[in-house]
Amino acid sequence: MSKTNKILLAILVLIIIVFGFFYFTKAQKQTISVLTVAPLVTEKLSGKYYTADLSYPQSSAAKYSEVYNFATSTVQDFLSQAENISDSDAKIMNLGGDRKYNLVITTRVATSTQTITYILSAYTFMGGAHGNTDVETFTYDALGKLVTLDDFFAAPYLEKVADLSRTYFYNTLGDYANPEMIDPGTTATSTNFSAWYPTDQNITFIFQQYQVGPYVIGMPEFSIAKSDLSDIISAKFK
Repeated sequence: MSKTNKILLAILVLIIIVFGFFYFTKAQKQTISVLTVAPLVTEKLSGKYYTADLSYPQSSAAKYSEVYNFATSTVQDFLSQAENISDSDAKIMNLGGDRKYNLVITTRVATSTQTITYILSAYTFMGGAHGNTDVETFTYDALGKLVTLDDFFAAPYLEKVADLSRTYFYNTLGDYANPEMIDPGTTATSTNFSAWYPTDQNITFIFQQYQVGPYVIGMPEFSIAKSDLSDIISAKFK
């Protein structure tokens, strides 16, 4: 092969490499979404004996389906009861005027470099001394895929998280540090640790009403530095 042909071949190979690089980069950009927070949908509903104030992430059965299903089912369950209150029922339940069945859904957002978490609180008042609140969290990666705790951790984690949380509540709840509530509420089960969110520094677990203490302590949160769990966190989320 002549020197000229060798030079032309080298140029051709270089062109192929450069073209391949730009094609691969473009393909990557097309498949990786940017981490953006979904806009919030706000609604107000009312009836003779109920009100509902809703604020939750824009979602559908196709996008953020878990958020959509939670918000939809919560509203439907509430309305199925609230819209069927008769006048005689209302009198028995002492409803009327400003005293109504009430549903409030609020959203806050936590982010990390790799994730967005939507933290939805659903407060319902259906008579009694006070209402009840349920918190659900939904963590998504840059492609909009739900991230579970099993995805977030690369090794068994529940026992370690449970032990740390139990110690934390014994040390911080003071007079409300009751073993009969703390121990079952921090047992190493996925249900006990289902509400959670990561940031770049910590992973935080939210405990439901009455899970580790009486109503008065609210819904306490327990944060663990990710550096303290580095041996069991998936490399993707460190």
